[in-house]
Parts: sequence; structure tokens; C-alpha cells
Amino acid sequence: TFSKILDSFSSRSDFFYTLKCEEPLKPEESKDWELGFNIFKESLFFDNDRLGIKVSYFDNRIKNFSFMRYAVAMPEAPIPSLTDLTYANNLEDTRFRGVEYQLNYDMGRAYTNLSYTHMIGSNDFCSPDYFMGGAKKSGKTLKSVIERYTRPDGTTGIRSVREYEWLDDPERNGRIGCGAIMGNAAYMPADRGSLTVGARFLERRLDTGVRLRYSPGNGKDLNAHSYKSLEQAMWPKYSVYDLYASYWMTDDLNITLVMENATDEAYFVAMGDVNNLSMARGRTLSGMLEYKF
Repeated sequence: TFSKILDSFSSRSDFFYTLKCEEPLKPEESKDWELGFNIFKESLFFDNDRLGIKVSYFDNRIKNFSFMRYAVAMPEAPIPSLTDLTYANNLEDTRFRGVEYQLNYDMGRAYTNLSYTHMIGSNDFCSPDYFMGGAKKSGKTLKSVIERYTRPDGTTGIRSVREYEWLDDPERNGRIGCGAIMGNAAYMPADRGSLTVGARFLERRLDTGVRLRYSPGNGKDLNAHSYKSLEQAMWPKYSVYDLYASYWMTDDLNITLVMENATDEAYFVAMGDVNNLSMARGRTLSGMLEYKF
């Protein structure tokens, strides 16, 4: 945090003595719990087939969650500035919770795996406007004088100059702002899931299949994006297909080929934000040779 602030404000003459007023970020404290159940059944429809079902609810609660806050005020600044940013602790508890579903069915010759994660709720992000303190207000007049000055054109004039007390402002120092967050924590991660369908051949030495990776996005439309709301974190929906094949040529030698994103889909992986979107990998072919000895 100090290095980012130094880079941004090293040109300010009043910065270095006000830096001493800043309190360091508090460490994050997380309390996590998960509750679920598993169902496993063999020989349900056919001899030796297997069905597995898992449902679980998870709840991660984080105290002092660190986030990028914009529109903060430096010490002695009259008002918060939109261009001043800092990492701050969230005064509200940050909560990430949801439900995970898994279904696995294997009948030997063919199998399928389904998983899906559904996120629940939203978060508020609040922190002091004057994150380093130092808000000031004018008090009583200390001195009032008339002074002579020179104008740019060389002529002289007179003006009234007053000096005021410069007092701490507890009200503004205690002011809390909410919602001014940048980055991918602004919204819950998008829901996401996958479906795998596979089959085995050649006395089950050859295992082939296709996997669908899917996310419905978080309901935001990139085409309608506006920088009036800097905190927007967006994950458009996507559907990506992977192909794979694994063949045991002997009991000790295996060759595996995987083609990810077989249709060369252009998409963003969930947890990107609109100010830093980077494309996921395009069509990618990888292989592995395994030998046991």
C-alpha cells in the first residue's frame, strides 16, 4: 500500500509528514464453514454401475476484507478526490456463500459428471473517506491585515488577508463512504459449471470424452458499459468445449491428448473486471506420455 501511495503522491510537498498518520491495513480474518451431504449407490440401473450425488452449502465470512477504494481524501484536502485511490479495509463483513452441486454416474462403458456452483447474495464495501485522517476546518480569525501586492501587469494594489485557526474536524474524519470500489470484488463471482460425457473402448483401455464449461455471467452487458460506475465487474456468459482421449497402450504406458476450447471461443474467465479484462486461452492442444516402472 505504501509503495502505491508513494508512486501516486510523491510530488505533493505535504505528503511525507502526513504519511505518518496512516494506520496500516488490518489483517483479514476469515471464518469458513461448509455443510452438505453425499449419496452413493451401486448397481442402481445395471450391474456394477455407480451413482454419486453431492450437495453442499458453503459460507466464507471475512472481516477486514481489503479492497481498492477510490474517491478518498488526503489529509487537509477539502473534499475526497475521484482520482485518489488506496487499499482499505471493509468496515462491513464480506461474505462469499453459495451452493455446490455434483452428480457422477458411471456404468463402465460410459459415464457422465456434472458440477455447478451457484453464488448467493451481495456485499457492501465501506471505509472512511479520510483514510489517513487529517480532515481540517477553519476556526476563529487569528489575524486580519491589509497588504500591498503587485499584479502581473506591474501595477500595484491592496487586499485584505486573514489568517484562521486550522482545527481538526472530527465529523469529517469520522465520515464513512460506501460503494466506491474498483476491481473484481465489486460483485459476486459468476455462477459456473461443467458437464463431462465420456466413453471407454478397447477393453476400457481407450477413454474418450467431451467437456462443456459454462457460465451464465453476472447479468451485466459489456455493450452497455459506462464509466459512470467504476466498480463494475463483468463476466459475460460463455460456453466452452474441451475434447480428451487417453489410451493405455500397455499396462505401463499411457498417452493422453487434450484439446481445450475446441471451437476457439473468445471468452473471459469469471473473476475479471471491466477495467482489466484479459482473454482466456484459445484452442489449445496438449499431450502427456506416462510410463510406470
